[in-house]
Amino acid sequence: MKIEQLVVIGDSHTSQYGFDTINTYNDIERIFLINAPGASIKGLLKEKSTLGLLEKIKNFEFTKKQKTLFVIGQCDVEFGYYYKSVLFGKKLSLDEFLDDLIKKYEKFLLSFNNEFIISAINPCTVINNEYNFNINFKDNVSHITNRFNETGELNGSLNFSDVTHIYNDNNETRNQNHKNFNKKLEIMCSKNNFKFVNLWDDITENDIVKNKFRRNGENHHLDINKELLEILYNKLINL
Repeated sequence: MKIEQLVVIGDSHTSQYGFDTINTYNDIERIFLINAPGASIKGLLKEKSTLGLLEKIKNFEFTKKQKTLFVIGQCDVEFGYYYKSVLFGKKLSLDEFLDDLIKKYEKFLLSFNNEFIISAINPCTVINNEYNFNINFKDNVSHITNRFNETGELNGSLNFSDVTHIYNDNNETRNQNHKNFNKKLEIMCSKNNFKFVNLWDDITENDIVKNKFRRNGENHHLDINKELLEILYNKLINL
């Protein structure tokens, strides 16, 4: 696939490729970034979003020479599922939650007229579940942007010990959740003849993210890495 210009739409996981700081790469003459930290698939269908991602998409002047890469869904699966489960007081059906996400994503994509590629989500990089709980309910920055999309809301009265029955999935289980989402996403893309890209096997060993792609300390993003961008680029041009 020849890519003259690439428009990257998504959440903060677009940063792991360095798209925040580069506007060209190899033979891609221009890269445009439209992102919002904490952005959710659910937000793509809201008439007006708190994060402003949908408004940014609507206001962007797409052209026929551009191809669009969607990098979104990680916040929904890694944070939104557990956040909503806490609200209900028990773990929700994961299949039903993922199926609902896929239907919403599909509805949005069918309304999007430009040529696009859909990215799978990453494996988990966080081992300590309390980190994810804190992102959802304790973080003074992320809750402002995530609350609207059911991926986080400040609640100082809630303690991790109150919800360990929900945040008790180990890394293997959480990775399987991500793989289940990616599989459902791939099936939806195949059904609609959407292009789909998945870096999972390239960045993991035995389903564990390789150290060279990890950030220091607990962080749910992959490290900004030239090799990661090269892997993505080679996937895109070979679609």
